[in-house]
Amino acid sequence: MDSQHFEFSSCDQFVEFSDVACSGNAGTLAPSTSNMLGCSVDSLVEYVDYGAHYPVFESGIVSRSIVMTQGNIENSNIYLTTAIDLFPDDVFGGPNETEAAASIIVDWGSESIATDIVKEKNTFRKRGWVRTFFLQQRVAAGDHLLLERIEPYVFRLSKLQQD
Repeated sequence: MDSQHFEFSSCDQFVEFSDVACSGNAGTLAPSTSNMLGCSVDSLVEYVDYGAHYPVFESGIVSRSIVMTQGNIENSNIYLTTAIDLFPDDVFGGPNETEAAASIIVDWGSESIATDIVKEKNTFRKRGWVRTFFLQQRVAAGDHLLLERIEPYVFRLSKLQQD
């Protein structure tokens, strides 16, 4: 994979990792800075794919990168498998609405949605908002989304912007 740089929409400070290939400031972000200062997406994807170390922000925010496929785009769906450990156990429900679990809040752009996760599919139960998110953010196959756990039941979803 070519090394690409991405811009984060929000974060305070990136914890330094000895096994992350970063140039410059070794991943440290000033509060007003909005990019990873030399950390490539290869490093971020390594955390997700191999479970090595995850970005942990000073404020306690934990995040995962989710790569979009053409199937995600066509079906207005976000598979949460690489981020499943971010969620509390009681938010995983059965396949039907009648078997819904406790809700989480997903903030995206200027909007929020309350939903649970369908356990057998590892997807958000409510998906109508996903198509709007994809359109507004111009999400395409191969793009990376950033899912951040702000609080145990509050999450923020954004698209990682390529430089």
